[in-house]
Amino acid sequence: MPLMVISLNRPKPSVRGWLKRYLVEIDEMVFSGHVTSGIVDLIERKLEQTETRATVVVSRQNEIGFDVRIMGQSDREVRDFDGLKLVARRRQKVGTLKRL
Repeated sequence: MPLMVISLNRPKPSVRGWLKRYLVEIDEMVFSGHVTSGIVDLIERKLEQTETRATVVVSRQNEIGFDVRIMGQSDREVRDFDGLKLVARRRQKVGTLKRL
């Protein structure tokens, strides 16, 4: 069973309560626990449907031993560099300056 860790950012109270069915809240807005692969998929679908900003880490059998997903609207994205997952900030588009 994979280990799952979720960090939420301003979730709806219903999402927080729903997560407590499957995971333990180890700190404010941080959830962790061993769950089946089916429950991992269920939780990820629920977070996507509710458009909750979350960082989800799940243990996997890959080069680094885990997988990272950032869900919801965020200025960060996960990039894969030959199996190494790094979190990068998205660049904001800067408009052209108007001359006076």
